[in-house]
Amino acid sequence: ILMPRLSIDHDLQAQLTLQGFLYSLRYLRNLQNLTKDRLWHPCGVIQIPRDQMQWQRMQQITEQENIPENLLHRVSTAEAAALSGCDVSHQGWHFPNAGWAVPGQVCTTLFTQYDNIELIGSQEITELKQEGGLWHALNNSHSTVATAEVVVIANALSVNNFEQTRWCQLNAKRGQITLIPTEHSALNPRKVICADAYITPIFEDCIALGASFIGNDTGTDIRDSEHQENIARICKIMPEFSPPPLHEIKGRAAIRAVSPDRLPAVGPVAQEHRFRQDFTPAALGASNSRYPIPEYLPGMYMATGFGSRGLAWIPICAEALACMINNEPLPFNQNIANAIHPNRFLMKRLLKSVQYKQ
Repeated sequence: ILMPRLSIDHDLQAQLTLQGFLYSLRYLRNLQNLTKDRLWHPCGVIQIPRDQMQWQRMQQITEQENIPENLLHRVSTAEAAALSGCDVSHQGWHFPNAGWAVPGQVCTTLFTQYDNIELIGSQEITELKQEGGLWHALNNSHSTVATAEVVVIANALSVNNFEQTRWCQLNAKRGQITLIPTEHSALNPRKVICADAYITPIFEDCIALGASFIGNDTGTDIRDSEHQENIARICKIMPEFSPPPLHEIKGRAAIRAVSPDRLPAVGPVAQEHRFRQDFTPAALGASNSRYPIPEYLPGMYMATGFGSRGLAWIPICAEALACMINNEPLPFNQNIANAIHPNRFLMKRLLKSVQYKQ
């Protein structure tokens, strides 16, 4: 689902999500023009507050901000029901230009647009080694699978499998979606409806409910308990929703990679040993010292930690990464660039180690 996130204090996560939402809208519209297949579904999103406290914050945001109608407008309970074609429990927000896409379809469409991309599948890369100005991706047999001047580590939780990025520790957040075949449900939502959970319009003869958010769990088995959790959350915003028996329900589970501060990690990869040497005084509180520019591994970058906001964050962060590699202006301000820089993990580890020694 592609939608913005707004906050009262305009925190960096909200800034990145809003800018990423607007960027992804243009990106997906342009991509849709390149294929006859239905790729982008701009049906709109209805957001219902999870509780009264959240509704008060939503009201405050719309009252204090001059938000364009085509981005967001408030809707009554009756208006939300009329727009979505489903009975809902509360008034809320309508994002008319938001919508949804299937990430696999987006990737397949992108792949067909570029003749110079070679996809090498069914290979586990266990080591990255630099020789002669080139990075070598090695498999279990220590054979070179691919070489390039630039390598981008974009493998979610597995970013810490490589020696150069072992310090990047992300949290696993399991998510399971519930797929209800249309033959077992009379629902036909015209829009995405969301609160603590979401429900989508019909796709491939199913409506999707999701998703669970389970910490420190990397299992991808399908669990009835999480189906029940998804259904219970939908029933809070759609009390008349009548789910079919569990044996009629399908599902899919996958693992999100989430950073401790809920922001992605996008940028060049620093040499950990040199970073510790250069910035230990800073960790000890010597704020008036002049510090060198961090020493980076030539041609190595990472892009990970996108959590559950991949559709809003990945296109703009991929563009930012291309700009970093080519020394071009970034698509967002320096505050956001600093906030998502991988060096923040190195600095936090350094601070923790210094505190432990003290």
